[in-house]
Amino acid sequence: MSEIRVDTISEKTSGSGVTIDGVLIKDTTIDVNGTAGALILDTDADTKIQASTDDNIEFFTAGKKQFNLTSFGSVQAFRDSATTFGPSFNGQHQRGTIASPTIVSSGDRIAEYKSSVYDGTAYLDGPRISFRVDGTPGDDDMPTRMEFQVGANGTASLYAAMTLHNDGSLIMNPIAGAITVFNENSVDSDFRVESNGNANMLFVDGGNDRVGVGTNAPARTVQIVDSSATPYLSIVGPNDAAAGIMLGDTDDETVGRITYDNSVNNLQLWTNDAEQVRIHSNGVLSASDGIALGVGTANTASNVLDDYEEGTWTVPNGAVNGITYAVASVAGNTYTKIGRQVTINAQVTFGGHTADGNATYLGTLPFTPLSGGVFVGKVQSTADITGCCVEINGGESFIRLMKDSGGTYDYVSRAESANQTFAFTISYLV
Repeated sequence: MSEIRVDTISEKTSGSGVTIDGVLIKDTTIDVNGTAGALILDTDADTKIQASTDDNIEFFTAGKKQFNLTSFGSVQAFRDSATTFGPSFNGQHQRGTIASPTIVSSGDRIAEYKSSVYDGTAYLDGPRISFRVDGTPGDDDMPTRMEFQVGANGTASLYAAMTLHNDGSLIMNPIAGAITVFNENSVDSDFRVESNGNANMLFVDGGNDRVGVGTNAPARTVQIVDSSATPYLSIVGPNDAAAGIMLGDTDDETVGRITYDNSVNNLQLWTNDAEQVRIHSNGVLSASDGIALGVGTANTASNVLDDYEEGTWTVPNGAVNGITYAVASVAGNTYTKIGRQVTINAQVTFGGHTADGNATYLGTLPFTPLSGGVFVGKVQSTADITGCCVEINGGESFIRLMKDSGGTYDYVSRAESANQTFAFTISYLV
């Protein structure tokens, strides 16, 4: 073997460098000269760096290309293996040294992919993916998380826009005004959320524009399917506020409502932007314009029950229709009004008023009768009066005591009613 030993090899011609078996050494550079050249790093020449194509650097280990740096600045990794594993990047971190590692702590950065971008003056931090310890580590226990950091408009600092924690929870942290969008391209793509006991706890049917809760085949825009024994849809509000459902259209989204007022515990039904029906806390139902009896009769006045009332009415001691009476006692003087019909009940005992031939009247009625009508009811009396009854003439506010006078009806006089008791029920229209 021939051997040359020198301290310095200098170029013969200034600027031309020194070539040794095709390798050019010039100033501070080494030129392997061509695609076949390589920088060999081991004894069997299978670990090397070379440029087999122009403007492309290739890294080989064990005779296989593992890494490629292109002229565009992109990095390519390769894995030539029969296994299922592809290339990987392995960032290792410890609190000590490589030779003497020590345990990491919560929050430690394990590895990070960083980017920088020029703002016209300096390079600022660009988007970053950070791998960190996410909890207290121990023997065979290493909780970790991934942070995806970006910079908001108007600032040079980064913030964790999305974090994947050690328990699999994904935390989105958008800034004010941001919108999180799924399926931005509006393709026929479904979205499903699974709970512990339901594979379709939330299902978005992208092709049919429907949302299902508990079903993957919603038949309506929104459908809830609950197979439990007591399925409920619950809307909970504050103790002193109202909660409900709004029903409307593009012109008025609140034109219809179902509202529960928690402050007074009543249920309200709204149509045409106004409350029409209320169920009170004691179970009483009230309707603003009545209740239509019959399907499709809302606008038919004859089918609408628009009033109901119960109360008492007064039979006064004094003058009625210009005639003075002495009323000793009144019992059961009640009335019930259902729509236009009023039914009154009374038991009246007269005192010893003047026993003359004037007619016996009772007043005042709780509601004025319908004009033009005549209403008659039976009477039970302590007086021996043939065919005794009561009569109401339409438009008058009092009752007449009547009797059978040989086939015709006549007034019961004050002489006949003095110190007598009369009990009756009569209905009339208003």
